[in-house]
Amino acid sequence: MADPLTVLGQATRKVQRAEENLRQSRRELHEAMRAAHAAGISYSAIGRVVGVSRQRVAQIVERGGLATEQERPNVPRDSR
Repeated sequence: MADPLTVLGQATRKVQRAEENLRQSRRELHEAMRAAHAAGISYSAIGRVVGVSRQRVAQIVERGGLATEQERPNVPRDSR
């Protein structure tokens, strides 16, 4: 039987890698959204493809996109 702390550490590292992969994928998506808008595609059309509102597309395109809790770097709440 594996040591519970070893298993816990492995699971923690696996989640951390997944979170970093998600952040990177989100950055790539946001860059693609900005590129689509720069190519003349409307916020509404981008939103339909991505599955978000045109307002959210505007936030991402105009402000860089880090507007939701899920997208912020992992910072403990009491240090914000």
